Amino acid sequence: MSVKKLPVLHHNIDHLAMRPGVLHCWGWVCAEDGPLRALHLVCRLQDDRLVEYPVEYGALRTDVGDALKHLPHAAASGFLANVAWQGAELHSAWLRATTENMQCVNIALIDGVPDAPQAPSKLKPTVQMGWQLGLRALRLMRRGQFAVLYEKARRYLAAKPIAVDDPVEQIRLGLESVQKTRALLVIDHDLGGGAPLYRQRLIAAHVEKGGAVLLLTFHLPTVSYAVQVYGGMNFPRLALQRLVDLMPLAREGWIGDVFFNNAVSFPEPQRLPEFLSALRMASAGR
Repeated sequence: MSVKKLPVLHHNIDHLAMRPGVLHCWGWVCAEDGPLRALHLVCRLQDDRLVEYPVEYGALRTDVGDALKHLPHAAASGFLANVAWQGAELHSAWLRATTENMQCVNIALIDGVPDAPQAPSKLKPTVQMGWQLGLRALRLMRRGQFAVLYEKARRYLAAKPIAVDDPVEQIRLGLESVQKTRALLVIDHDLGGGAPLYRQRLIAAHVEKGGAVLLLTFHLPTVSYAVQVYGGMNFPRLALQRLVDLMPLAREGWIGDVFFNNAVSFPEPQRLPEFLSALRMASAGR
C-alpha cells in the first residue's frame, strides 16, 4: 500500500500578534505543485472548540518571487489572517493550506502547552514579530533599499497607537478641549488605499466647519483599536483594547453621528452593527 506524499510547502510568518480573544498574522505560503486553492486559520480553544476563518491570500510578494524564481506563482503568495473569538483561552493555532491537488497541509503557529496555557501568547508572538521584522529590515538594507525601509518604518511608527493607563479619560479630555457639538465618530481601516484618503478628506471638511471628529481604526501590528481626536491641537493616537470602552463617552454625550467607512481589518466585524446600535441608544439616552 503506497502512502501519498504531502506536497512541499515554502512559507514564512512575518508577523504574529495576539491578545485575549484576537489573533493576527501575516506572511507568505507557496506550494511546489501550484497556487493554493484555499488557506484557513484554525484555532483550538481550551474548551476544545475549533474556530476557523478563511485567510486573505494572493497578495503580491516580489521578494518571494525573486527568491523562488522556479515557481511562477510565488510572487502572489502573501496572506493576511485575522481571527477573533469569545470565551475560552487559546490552546493552539495553525494555518491549513489546501493545494491545487486538494491536499491539506498544516502550518503550526502556536502550540498549546496544557500546563501553561498562557505561555505561547506571552512569549512566541512577541519574539516572532521582532525577529521577522528585523530580518525584513536587514534584507532591505542589504539591497540598498533604504528609502523603502524608511517609508515602512515611518508608516508603522506614525500609525502605532500609544498605550496609556486610562485612554478613555484622555479621549474625554481631548474632546473636551475641541468640542463645540457632539463629535462625529468615523470608523475605518488603516491599511492604505482609497478608503483612508476619502476618510481624511471627510475629517478635514468636518473640522473646517468647526466640528470635532473621533476616528476609530484597528492597528493590526499591535492588535489593538486606535482612537484619535480631530478638531484642535495635535492629539495622539491612543490604544484602546475594547470597543465597549467607548460606551461611557456615548452616555456622557460626547459622541453624535457615526460615519462607517470600512472595517476590513477589525476583529469580528460582524459584531460592529450590534455595537453601533448600542452606542447610538446610549448617546440618544442623554
